[in-house]
Amino acid sequence: MGFAGTTLGAQDTTRTRADTVAPTLERAVVSARWEAAVVGGSAAVRLRADSLRLGPSANLDELLRTIPLMLVRQNSRGEVELSSRGAESRQVGILMDGLPLSYGWDGRADVSLIPISGVTAVTFTRGLGTLLAGTNTLGGVVELQLDEQVRRAGWESRLALGSDQTAARQSSASTATSRQLANGSTLTVRGGGSYRQRDGFTLADGVADVRDDESLRIGTDLEQHDGFAHASWRAVNGASLGATATMYSASRGVAPELHLQEPRYWRYPDASRSAIIVKVSAPRLFSGAGITQLDASIGRVAGTTRIEQFGSAAYDAVVGTEAGDETTLTGRVQLRQTLPNGASITAAASTGRTRYFESLNASPALVYRQQLSSVGAETMWPLGSRTIVAGGVVADVASTPEAGGRIPQGDQRSLGWRLGGTTRFAPGVAVHASASRRARFPALRELYSGSLNRFEPNPLLRPEQLLVTEAGVTLGDSQQLRGWSLQATGFVQSLSDGIVRVSTPERKFRRVNQNAQRSTGVETLLDWRGGVNGPSLLLDMVAQRVRITDVSGSAGPQKPEHQPGFRAGVDATLPVGWGMSAGTNIARVGAQYCVHAERGQNVPLAAQTSAGVTLERGWALPGLKAFRWLRVLGAVDNVANVAMYEQCGLPRAGRTARVSIELR
Repeated sequence: MGFAGTTLGAQDTTRTRADTVAPTLERAVVSARWEAAVVGGSAAVRLRADSLRLGPSANLDELLRTIPLMLVRQNSRGEVELSSRGAESRQVGILMDGLPLSYGWDGRADVSLIPISGVTAVTFTRGLGTLLAGTNTLGGVVELQLDEQVRRAGWESRLALGSDQTAARQSSASTATSRQLANGSTLTVRGGGSYRQRDGFTLADGVADVRDDESLRIGTDLEQHDGFAHASWRAVNGASLGATATMYSASRGVAPELHLQEPRYWRYPDASRSAIIVKVSAPRLFSGAGITQLDASIGRVAGTTRIEQFGSAAYDAVVGTEAGDETTLTGRVQLRQTLPNGASITAAASTGRTRYFESLNASPALVYRQQLSSVGAETMWPLGSRTIVAGGVVADVASTPEAGGRIPQGDQRSLGWRLGGTTRFAPGVAVHASASRRARFPALRELYSGSLNRFEPNPLLRPEQLLVTEAGVTLGDSQQLRGWSLQATGFVQSLSDGIVRVSTPERKFRRVNQNAQRSTGVETLLDWRGGVNGPSLLLDMVAQRVRITDVSGSAGPQKPEHQPGFRAGVDATLPVGWGMSAGTNIARVGAQYCVHAERGQNVPLAAQTSAGVTLERGWALPGLKAFRWLRVLGAVDNVANVAMYEQCGLPRAGRTARVSIELR
């Protein structure tokens, strides 16, 4: 389970750590590829980004597809969405060094374009482990860490190249160092970037594209480059100052939906984004009452999106355009006070303001603005030496003072709360439980966007309310390099006023509040490791039932979209001699449903299974200073070349063979 690290109440909400009953302030060290953890009484999983068998310039969606117990799919706009326990992607927050990437026009980040260059660790909390990470985080959170100190003396550099049978090109380079200064403080510097280009995905067996003269799937091309830089200074008294900057610029296609007679033919000729985060911590103050720590951060995310709509699959005549320019400013202040008995109290206030300029075809730009604010407090309290309990409350406020000429929304308010706890009965045996309730305010796109005449705006949407309860047990210790661990968690999530899309008689979509959704299920995560360079096995499984009732009540219970009742995965590695290691990953997704845009009916998607294999070898480079290790990786994804449908008419890539070479 990983009991090393900060306590629940001492948790820095910009970097999640495991619960513990022995409060300390040391950094939790992830000593293995995966780590099952508990955050605020909610189950979580951690991984080191440099331990995965991905390409050298992967984006976040590729990394998230490897995370156990998470559902990842592509939607009809070419964006990639996340789901956990029946929650949809706007209920799952994404943080980068504490900066919410989920704020903005859409209320969610397109993870298919977020680069993971520079990301050192990822934590996925499936419930609500804290109330202090900002508004609209209620059904899970993904935290990306870039500001980690370098783990060895000198420079850590990385250079990687990759390709596949379609002649796609991938490259990345980065370097980092941490230096101990004369006064005992530490200076860390990181920087790098990557480039990726592909002409498209391969076609799986049985997939007939909209044009039969193509060898690759239409609308799956991508060209993107990105860069990152980070610098931080940390003093022994707890004071720190750090700044992180990231950017990407991309052009890409949008795959047309194969089941529609009139699919959308779109391209993104320009999709770019930059983010700047500045964080500062005051020196720790010691007194008879305990330790006081004050932290503050500010962030700016700016992005540009250009969409071109074509009249046919020939992509030779632009019939519509959409352009969006977005700027989001965020700020956060946190005060934490520890108490002599090991308890702590943490209070935080955060705010975010998004301004969006939307231009449709040749019309003048429409201006939208949304303000999100949150004030909350949490406390942790040890009960003896084996148990910690925690609780908190939060007040959230949202408003849309500028609505592009439509009906603006005044202040919408909501109160949230959570309770959680962890008990360690014996070494390697722990039980956790939590309950929380919080609201999500509709995003500007949900309220006002017509999406090039595909949607009818609905400015009267109400906030969603999500009640989450879970309980589970963790056996073993997933931080060890040898041994096994098992985490099993049962959950119940009840969503009221959930926002869903429905079809209109005019063959458009409209977003409405549904009156109920209930998700119940069990998650299991079994991990076994055979030591350094030894075999390993990871098994994960989700069995869930998601039920909804449409707000109209006219059709009774409805089928939930994109919520399979069963998912399971196997990830294994095995040394095969001559310094080589073979790996395999198998994913099984049960039957699910999606709504047919032209018929307005539920369409079943059959259960599907895919598998991939890898073979890798590494060589030590003792004579080099810049690089110490050479790694060569060969992989075949979707070995059986099966047509995997994550949404109606949108199959994933067919069989793909790839190779990469990495120096680090």
